[in-house]
Amino acid sequence: MKVKKNDWVYLEKLSDDRFEGKHPNGYPIGYVRVGELCSDIEVGEMCELYGKRLWDYFHTSEIIKILDDYTFKTKNSTYKIIPYNKLESIEE
Repeated sequence: MKVKKNDWVYLEKLSDDRFEGKHPNGYPIGYVRVGELCSDIEVGEMCELYGKRLWDYFHTSEIIKILDDYTFKTKNSTYKIIPYNKLESIEE
């Protein structure tokens, strides 16, 4: 992965692989969060982000596969994650 613990990242949900668009916490495809990465992206762990406010926290389900430098799959979804300061230089 091109991101590591303590990096500020842009996290975008690319797919809903379990709930058919009806996520119980209301996170639809296209959902975006920006925050500080709590730990490295590793299979078997969650992706956790903290924002600038105390209550600003987000986590994914368990990561099951790292697809490439910017994409990983969890038990429930697929996400794109890139360093926030590199957002404009990433080609889609």
